[in-house]
Amino acid sequence: MEDQSSTQPEGRPYRSHLHPACLSCRKRKSRCKTRSPAEICAMCQAYGTECVFPRPDDPRVPRQQKSWPRRVAPNARVHNRPCPGQSPAGTAASRGTQRSMDPQPQIPVGTTGPPQLPRTGQDVPHAAAPESRTGDFSPLMGIVTEAEDDSSHIISPAVADDNDILESYLSAIPFAQKRCMVPTGSGSIRHIGPVRFNVVPRRPLGVVANQSFAASKCELVEKYMDPDIDEYLNLFFLKANPCFPLFDEASFRSSYSSHKEKISPALLCNLYANSLVYWKSSRRLSCGRTPDIRYIWNQANEALHSELFLSPGLSSIMAILINVNGRPSTSMFGNGGMVGMAVALSNALGLNRDPSSWSISPLEKSLRIRIWWLVLIHDRWCSLAYGTPLQVHRAQYDVPLPSVDDICPNPDATNDRSAASVFVALVTLTDVLARYLEHVYRVSRDFPQSSNMSEMDLEQILRDWEESLSDEVRHLVLRGINLDIPGAANFRLAYLSVKLLLRRLQLNMSKRTLQIEDDLASPFYMDAQRAAEEIVYLVQELDESQFRGFWIPVHAFSLTSATMFLLRSGLRMRNYARNTPLKTAREMINALQSHRQNFDWDLADNCLAQCSELLERIGAAESNSSMVAPEFPSIPEDLGSLDIDPSVLEELFGNAGFSEGFELCESRSLDLNGLRPRGGLYAENLTVTQSPVLSPAPSQDAYPLSAGYNFVPSCLGVVCKLERVQRRNPDSVTSALLIHPQSSIIFPARRFIQLLRKASSSYTMRSLHRAAGCLLLVAGASAWRHSKLFTSSPAFADHPFPTIAIECPELGRSGTYIDRDHTSEGAGLVPALAWPSPTDDTVEYVLISEDPDAPIPDPVVHGIYYRLSRDKTGVQSPDFRINPASWEPYMLRGGFKYGKNTHDTVYVPPTPSFGNGPHRYFFELIALNDSIDTDAMSPLATYDELQKEVLGKVAGWGEWVGVFEYPVTPLEAE
Repeated sequence: MEDQSSTQPEGRPYRSHLHPACLSCRKRKSRCKTRSPAEICAMCQAYGTECVFPRPDDPRVPRQQKSWPRRVAPNARVHNRPCPGQSPAGTAASRGTQRSMDPQPQIPVGTTGPPQLPRTGQDVPHAAAPESRTGDFSPLMGIVTEAEDDSSHIISPAVADDNDILESYLSAIPFAQKRCMVPTGSGSIRHIGPVRFNVVPRRPLGVVANQSFAASKCELVEKYMDPDIDEYLNLFFLKANPCFPLFDEASFRSSYSSHKEKISPALLCNLYANSLVYWKSSRRLSCGRTPDIRYIWNQANEALHSELFLSPGLSSIMAILINVNGRPSTSMFGNGGMVGMAVALSNALGLNRDPSSWSISPLEKSLRIRIWWLVLIHDRWCSLAYGTPLQVHRAQYDVPLPSVDDICPNPDATNDRSAASVFVALVTLTDVLARYLEHVYRVSRDFPQSSNMSEMDLEQILRDWEESLSDEVRHLVLRGINLDIPGAANFRLAYLSVKLLLRRLQLNMSKRTLQIEDDLASPFYMDAQRAAEEIVYLVQELDESQFRGFWIPVHAFSLTSATMFLLRSGLRMRNYARNTPLKTAREMINALQSHRQNFDWDLADNCLAQCSELLERIGAAESNSSMVAPEFPSIPEDLGSLDIDPSVLEELFGNAGFSEGFELCESRSLDLNGLRPRGGLYAENLTVTQSPVLSPAPSQDAYPLSAGYNFVPSCLGVVCKLERVQRRNPDSVTSALLIHPQSSIIFPARRFIQLLRKASSSYTMRSLHRAAGCLLLVAGASAWRHSKLFTSSPAFADHPFPTIAIECPELGRSGTYIDRDHTSEGAGLVPALAWPSPTDDTVEYVLISEDPDAPIPDPVVHGIYYRLSRDKTGVQSPDFRINPASWEPYMLRGGFKYGKNTHDTVYVPPTPSFGNGPHRYFFELIALNDSIDTDAMSPLATYDELQKEVLGKVAGWGEWVGVFEYPVTPLEAE
């Protein structure tokens, strides 16, 4: 340079062959003029491009050199274009701003081999390991750096085979452009075809590479966040990146510390903005000023839009992923458009193809796989939240699932590997979601149906996914434990959202199949309501650390969806005495308002904005309407006048001897057990009392439906026939059959009488009286209260019958079969119970869970819980976890204590013996008019001690009963 300065003091001579023009001017074919050899030429200053001069003795880059400058002559660009063996964005090079006579070689990820591209059918030379790369570039630099002028673009598989014929001719033409093929491996499917890329201009025609706008925005953001920018960076890798592993932390920090100026400014801006939501989790930042999050996000959005227009690349996709994942989320249209742009760029750069056999580094393979699945996660969940169809379908990619070892190769990093396992499970759950969304958005009538899946086929997809999980993740999903793992709470909400979507699909499909309009008539209606309630319970269980953690912003719409469904259910049940869905929706709104105020949880905003006012209007309408049940229709007082033909009853029920086995009660009141076989229950004015003659123990063929009540299958079959005619909800059948001590609340007599009136023309019934007689016979099934129960002790002499109505929102009314999740075969959850507000004389509650059907003298005690506050109107499964922060022993998180059960644990889930028939599991709630003296009992109270302690203190009680029978395999049956 000194020699040139002395010989050319006035700069480069015009059209000098000794001193060639800079590469940018040669590309533009413009005059390259400088005032001095050390200056940038006038044209590069005007266009804002880099001014790089080749060596005087090397005007054209040799074809076989292993180092080439960042910008090359047009004739030589074919040798310098990126091979798909490297990242399409991996051709980015050093962003030096000063002129150099001998530019440093730019080494993207995976390009240590010669630049000569292989011919069709030849293998791309394998890249060296990341640590063997030349130069001081970190492994991630070729991906996160700013983009080059040209980029590789995937070639359509429909025309990729043209290269097989043209390759022999193209290879004979000097400096002709070639298409590069990526080998798919010997085990690949041949019909998929090879993967080929071509070189295309990255920027629009006439647009120059001027990154000053995005860089200026990045500089502005950094100045605003100084001197705490490193703390924000630490928060991002502590809170967000483990749950949404976009970066390899070590590689990024190496690039950030040594070549920060070369990283895409748009990527940095969005990373900074994404970390702001966690500022209260840092003691250092929480003591300072509140950051202006919206201002920083505006700067990041402008930087990203500038880069997407000027030079989109792989770093732009990463910036979009961070942007769409940013909180608080305020632009539905903006996020949807960003996801569409990410999908389009990913397809153009070949991220939808499996890179396992490509000649690139393992780091870049892992990163390409992760980026693709992160794009799919946003596509699927935005589709669910925004109501827009999927942009990527399962047949359009062959990228394998990420693995825990790829995300966290360190086996000693237990916490990081747990977070990685949660992320992998989220990826697989997203694939399940995609299959459901394909049914949601299938609207074309002309398009042939790919498969005719039933309601149970859809559910089997989710069941198979649950069975594929590891034990740790399965417990997290089904039981909601270990939510402190990074990303676990977000993953649990994602699972419940998919489950709610499944129930909605099943509900709609069953309505079409049964050709009904009423939701209540569908057998999947209660399942959908329970799925919505589970989301409410999760929101109530979360603590501060989980609110401060990672959340996908679109999950806010899942909270809204659950609340909307509960409000919809509440409107349909507005004439019921107890509107559980409306009450649960109100609890959801209250919880979200509390979380928004206490923890700034922005995911609550959407639900509060859309549902709060609606709930207030519904509540106001409910308060103005009467909740009293309609009067029972007129029924003849003289039941002796009922015309009941025993032969007809024998024909209907399939049993003989009715003329001898029952008698008609002579009473002015309605006797629901007017036909009682050898005693049982009878009713006066719908209030059940006990008959002097007790029924025998239930037989082997009895069908248990409720607490102490058994209905023979023949009786049940007749009522089911009636229900099929009217296409009513099967739950209404059960409720109509339940002759429960709270029958004035539970027993829908008027509706069932109307049903019998309508069905009388369809059956061999001579009159409405005969229909009523059928009802009386069904209601007169034998009952049995087991003397082993806690409520059969002398303490309940003054209260022989229940006075508190107890419900289980998760499973249904008393007598419902318990599902697998609430047994020892599943998650072992405690059923959620709900009861009305206490009476004035109630001081506290006791809850007992026991099984009297075990073939042993004493009942099997599953749980003992006492000192339940009178303010409680229900318990949830998380309430039964041990509270480690309590100074009092045996205290649970629900604020009450537990006693000694059969296994000396908090709760023993149902586990009946094989071949022992169905077991009834009683959950008995006892209201006490005086507090329990804990000093008179052991620290771990026993069953007998509690029976003595409640003596003389019982103010009332109620029970809920679940039924479970251990499934018997064909071999065991034989």
